[in-house]
Amino acid sequence: MYDNLFKKVFRTGALSPVSPPAGDPVKPVLSCADIIILSILILTMSCRSGIKTGIKFDDDPALVKEAIKKLIPFGTTIEKAEGIMTENNFTCRLMKKSSFHDNEKIYHNIDFLYCDRSRGLIVSRRWQVAIVYTNEKVDDVYVSSGLTGP
Repeated sequence: MYDNLFKKVFRTGALSPVSPPAGDPVKPVLSCADIIILSILILTMSCRSGIKTGIKFDDDPALVKEAIKKLIPFGTTIEKAEGIMTENNFTCRLMKKSSFHDNEKIYHNIDFLYCDRSRGLIVSRRWQVAIVYTNEKVDDVYVSSGLTGP
């Protein structure tokens, strides 16, 4: 019973720390070159993820703010806002009675959904967003943007 399962696993090219039985060689599905090419393609695509999102990523925080306000109009539930931001490759967490700086002003003692996203390799553009809410409904958006790196 286990011999048949063992043979099926190795015939499909699955990796295992256990050596195959003598006379039953492993036939890999992908060569090393295929794996390298596939890895490069996956890395390239992951760096470009989010291009087809509803948020236009710009160097100007005001333009990003307007794009977010179109996707998340005031009155939207904070739960729905978090889902939209997550779909746009932001990492989010709720902040209570905290502060946020939007490149112009510091806002103190506010409840907001803090969302963060970076794009780039050595030097990257970072967007930080505060989606302010009252009674679980969005009522303002603040955006900060800048470059990070060595």
